[in-house]
Amino acid sequence: MCLPEGGVVKTTPCGRLSAHPHPSHPGFLFAALSFVASALLAPNKRPTAAKIAPYECGIVPGIDPPTRFPVRFYLIAMIFIIFDIEIVFLYPWAVIFRQLRSFGLVEVVVFAVVVFISSSSS
Repeated sequence: MCLPEGGVVKTTPCGRLSAHPHPSHPGFLFAALSFVASALLAPNKRPTAAKIAPYECGIVPGIDPPTRFPVRFYLIAMIFIIFDIEIVFLYPWAVIFRQLRSFGLVEVVVFAVVVFISSSSS
């Protein structure tokens, strides 16, 4: 096994670079100085009561937050987005509809059926 002595980054007797850098490597020095500077310069990490309190335009909320939205709401939103994207894909088709003739009509019907089936299954 080809291991360097003392963990220094150098070429080993086998001709490979060592994978065990020495602690005085510039990267380790930079990381250590960064952690020390961060600890010294960081603001106080203990939160105060003012920082924990919810903030809504200066008014303390007097009621509990609303309940969660039902899953149906999200399904309808996703179906809306799917049909929006379908419309985006139909614009280029509409521009060259006369050039595509019946092939273009068949392709867009297949596309619409696939989108409708995928959205109706949810």
